[in-house]
Parts: sequence; C-alpha cells; structure tokens
Amino acid sequence: MLSYTLEKATLIEKLDQIAQLISASHQNETLIGVLNGTSGMALFQFYYAKYLNSESPTDLGEEIIANCIESINEGFGLPTFCNGIAGLGWTMDHLQQEDFIEIDNDEILANLDDYLYTQMKADFALNNYDFLHGAIGYGFYFLKRWKNTQDTDLKAQYHTYLLELVSFLKETSEEKPEGTTWKSIVIQETKQEGYNLSLSHGMSSVVSFLNLLYAIDDFKALVEPLLRGAVDYILFYRNKQQEGLSLFPSWINPGQDPLYKSRLAWCYGDLGIGLTLWKVAKNLQDSTLADTALDIYTHASQRKDPMDTAVTDAGVCHGSFGIAKMFDKMYQETQNPLFKETAEFWLREALQMDVHPDGLAGYKKFYPKDTNEQWKNDFCLLEGITGIGLTLIDFLSETPNNWDECLLIS
Repeated sequence: MLSYTLEKATLIEKLDQIAQLISASHQNETLIGVLNGTSGMALFQFYYAKYLNSESPTDLGEEIIANCIESINEGFGLPTFCNGIAGLGWTMDHLQQEDFIEIDNDEILANLDDYLYTQMKADFALNNYDFLHGAIGYGFYFLKRWKNTQDTDLKAQYHTYLLELVSFLKETSEEKPEGTTWKSIVIQETKQEGYNLSLSHGMSSVVSFLNLLYAIDDFKALVEPLLRGAVDYILFYRNKQQEGLSLFPSWINPGQDPLYKSRLAWCYGDLGIGLTLWKVAKNLQDSTLADTALDIYTHASQRKDPMDTAVTDAGVCHGSFGIAKMFDKMYQETQNPLFKETAEFWLREALQMDVHPDGLAGYKKFYPKDTNEQWKNDFCLLEGITGIGLTLIDFLSETPNNWDECLLIS
C-alpha cells in the first residue's frame, strides 16, 4: 500500500472505526460462516492484530472462534461455506496454517466431516455446484483440510471426498462445441436455468477450484480435461467486438444471444473471470491465456462511469472496495501501472461512499430486492464492513496478506 498516494491517515481512521464496531457487535450475528458470519469477523481480528503488531485483537478473534464452536455444540446446523460450518472450518484451518493460532483442527474439525460430506452429496443430487452455498464450497474446505491435516487417515478420507466431487463435476458437465459447461439456476425468483460464468456462483468458481487441484500431482491428470474444457467454454463467449460494455456476459441463456452488460464486481462479470483465467494461465504456463486475462483487466479499467459499472455501494462482493481489491491483486501480480491507477481510483470512490449517518462507519449495503429497506447495515465479510476492513488492512500493510483465499482471489 505504501506505493499508493492516498492519505494513510484517512485509511487508518476508517479501519479503526470498523474495528471498534466489530468488537462491540460481533455477538449480535447469528451465522458463523466466513463470508456471511462471525468466523469472518474472527479472521479480521487476526489480520488486524498482525497489522497493529498487537495481541489484543487476537484475543477477541479467539473468543469469536470459541463462540462459533459453542454455537455448533448448541445445535447450529447451517453447513455452507458462506453462512455456516464449512466456512468456520476453513477459517480455523487458515488461521492455523498462517500460525495465528495453535489448535488441534484434526480433533475438532474431523467430528464435522461426516455431516459436511453428507451435505455435499445432497448437493450432488440437486446439481448444486455453487461455491457460496453448494458443493464447490464444501470441496474448497475439504481441499484445505487435505493440505493441512497431519493425520494420514484423514488425508486419505479427504482425498476420497475430493475425488467424488471431481466425479460429480464430470458426470454433470455438458460437452458442447464451445467447450465444457455446467447448467444451473441463474435467476432464483423464476428458476430460470442457464450457464453461469461468474466467480461467486458459476463456472469461474469451478475453474478456480479445478485449477487448485491441477496444481497437485494427485489430481492433475484427472482434472485437466475438465479444466481446459471449461476455460474453452468461457473464452468462446468473449465479446469479439471489444466496444461492448463488458467482455463477458453474466451467464448464457440457451437459445438467446449473450447480453454483454455484466456489472463490474468481484461476484459477477469480467473481473472474476479475468482473475480466474490469469491464475489458470500461470498454472498451465499459457502465455496466450495470460495475455487474454491482461486484456480483460485493461478493458475493465476503462469502466468508471456509474452507468457503465452498476456500482452502488462499497462492499467487497459487488462494490467499490471489491473492485479496488481485484485491481490491486492484478497490480501486485503484474506491476502494471494501469492496474495500480485503477485500484487507487476505486479505493478513493469507496472512501467517499461512507455517506450514511445511520450506517456502520458510514457504510451500508444496497439490497434492491427488498423494496421496503434497500439500504442495510451489514457487519460481514462479503457485503459488509468486515470485508471493507480487511481490504483496508491490505492497502495499509507492507507485506501481502492472503485472507482473500476465501474469495478465490489469492
């Protein structure tokens, strides 16, 4: 962050406001997931402690994790990565991996494996591969456990789970002339089906997950055809005209022309697709694909008018801080000054969105589906101030952080 020109004191003041709010109100949240729940707030505390070089936030982070475990013991049962137990488990494994805490995850988390495995298989039956709320989310957690466990029996068990997930993806894939794809519900209200390209709920998350597996010798040969086929499908739908609003649609509707008007955001659109393709290009050592990813970000850097971006709020999921984070990630990867300039533009935009007197540090999320209350306070990582706080820590830190693995960014 020190290479950016923004006033450091402004970022620090906003971060401190957010930290105080999370500290005072974390116990009011009922969910425990990493993206939408209190384990994400615990993640914030540990990275805030690292930034401050202070033990105090760490103590609160440990307290929040203990409260999450107690919630499960008292009957909390939501399993998903975004909202529930898989997200908590990922957080605990991440914190142990980063040497933030000393905890026997093999003992604590193994007791939850059967339940999460059962839920993953239930999503197989529903063809639900969603990262936030379905099978890919469980697989992402099991992959983390496979990497970190010291127990050979557990490692074999997680290996089996991951193989089953790859088999599910293979069985449910559709082979088309364009490449390999998966059908899902793209509009929940109408149950409309299509081929979702997004990072949050669609094919980019599948590609990102397969790419993580491809980097491991045990899985490389098995996942490579699916990985390459899915990349081919996504690339087929790149806007050949270049002058369109976006280079990729949010999804493909069968029998209809693609609509090249996807938003500028982490969740949907060009940024998630471009970053995913960049990471695959590095893994496959594919310079052509890498150039494509850079072209996507170069094109996206020109989109700054609100009419062209659909940016309304500041959160990580679909707001200004998320965009700043994505461009900063690509700047750190490439040292391209254009991406640095664009990241700084969106960080400035985000700092100016603290306009709600009754908001959290001035911020609210925009939720257009609720016609009675479209602007809402949110503490969590995905859409609220925890994610804003973590992003501020990144911009203030002298060394990189990788909490954003939970968003498929790092």
